[in-house]
Amino acid sequence: MKTSLISLFIAASTFVGCSSASSTSHSPNTGIYGTWMYVNGADSVGFTFTTSGTYSYEQMRMTSDSSFEASIETGTFTQNGSSIALNPVKETCMGLRAPGAATYTFEGDNLILNFSSSLLELTPDTATANTSIDIEYGCFNTDGSFTPEPLTVGGN
Repeated sequence: MKTSLISLFIAASTFVGCSSASSTSHSPNTGIYGTWMYVNGADSVGFTFTTSGTYSYEQMRMTSDSSFEASIETGTFTQNGSSIALNPVKETCMGLRAPGAATYTFEGDNLILNFSSSLLELTPDTATANTSIDIEYGCFNTDGSFTPEPLTVGGN
């Protein structure tokens, strides 16, 4: 399942306009650029940061071996030393909003994002995209259900 989720991050990031950095070696020497993920069973979150200053933030749930539900936010980011600030531009779900600013460090190959209210440890995504994956975009509701929604400027 982890391989499928890794492939999904590449496919989702490519769909929303962030190129995958699957051939990039992730380390403090290459910075935060590339695709990073956290997987917990069928649920996952991930970030893709590009060298052109764009990002995508994804929350996903695997619904079968070849299909996923996903909420996605895209935007720009600025970097100052080991701090980043996120500026959302488009999202599938109003209120998805990745936390706005964080400091980051590396623990081995993992990226540690320290937001004011949470700490997120992400592993590098180095898989090849699987084009046979079906992704439905929308919103995860507080009751755990999912509502399909398009990617729009400023949310719905």
